[in-house]
Order: sequence, then C-alpha cells, then structure tokens
Amino acid sequence: MRITEASTQTRLSVWTPGRDMTGTYPVEWRPLFASLAFFLTVMFVLAVVTGLVAQFVKAGFDASRIFEHVSPWSALLLLLGAPVLAVVVAFVVAMMMRVATITLTDKTIEGVNYGCFKKRIPLEDITKLFSFSQNGIRATVVHSPRHGNIYISENTHRLTELLQFLNATIAENEERRGQERGL
Repeated sequence: MRITEASTQTRLSVWTPGRDMTGTYPVEWRPLFASLAFFLTVMFVLAVVTGLVAQFVKAGFDASRIFEHVSPWSALLLLLGAPVLAVVVAFVVAMMMRVATITLTDKTIEGVNYGCFKKRIPLEDITKLFSFSQNGIRATVVHSPRHGNIYISENTHRLTELLQFLNATIAENEERRGQERGL
C-alpha cells in the first residue's frame, strides 16, 4: 500500500524527480503536543469518571457512601488534576518525539523504531510504507524486511515531499527487483 495523501498538517512544495532530498526532517512538536494533550485528557478524565461511577454503583447508588474513604473535595481535585497530568505527560512525550527526526542521505534513511531507538535503513531495501495509529500517535512506517521499521510522525516537517520521494524509491526498488528476477 502506498501512502499518497498529503498530511493535513503540512502544506509545502511537492517533490519532483531529480530533486535532492538529503537533509534532516524534524518533527514539529507543537501539533503533536496539542493532539496528545487532548487525547490523554479525555482518557484520564474518562478513567476518573468511570472509577467514580463504578464506586457509585458499588455503593448501591447511595451518594453519601461513595465518599466514605475519599472526600468530595479530593474527588474534585482528582478530576481537575487529571487534565493537568495529561498535559504534562503530553509535553514530555512531545519533547521525546523530537528525537524522531528523519535524516535522509543519498543511500540511507535514519529515524526511530517503535522503541524510539535510532535505526538506519538503506533506501534500496525499503519495500513498503503503511500507516500506524496507536494511543494518539499517528505515523507512517517505512518497512524493510532485513532492517526493520522506521516510524515517521505525521507532524514531520516536509512530510508530503518525503513520502512522495519514498514512494518513488519503492517503485524504483520494485522495478529493479523485477529486472533482477527477469534476468
């Protein structure tokens, strides 16, 4: 499957064959922070509310018994503290994703794998691109059967150009492999 849709976050020039693509493609952390903060806030608040509702049901729908062990002020503080914690966690994750910068040379692409460890894949080894979305992180995965995967955040600067270049590289690789098999 080839990724061809332009990112809604990036509206920059289009890659053209013969254009030098070597360089660094940093992750724009602000949009990532905003989407993660929203996602985590919703998840944390839902977890707190679910816990309070479960306690309400367990207490036989008696509101006075819900707060036997926890004061109403503590529950309110927990409910208000969850979004603050979510924003702090989102900020830390967004700062960590800055290491997910993609570096492209004439022969390799370098980025991070799922565990955020740096990985380098020769361009001639790339076989496919596919989408990835989990826990608020959305990315395109560059796959190599011998070298593993590199995750490219959807908030990568000049993502459209990079994906067009990688799609063209995959097409060249498939053509080259087809010629090698035909010989």
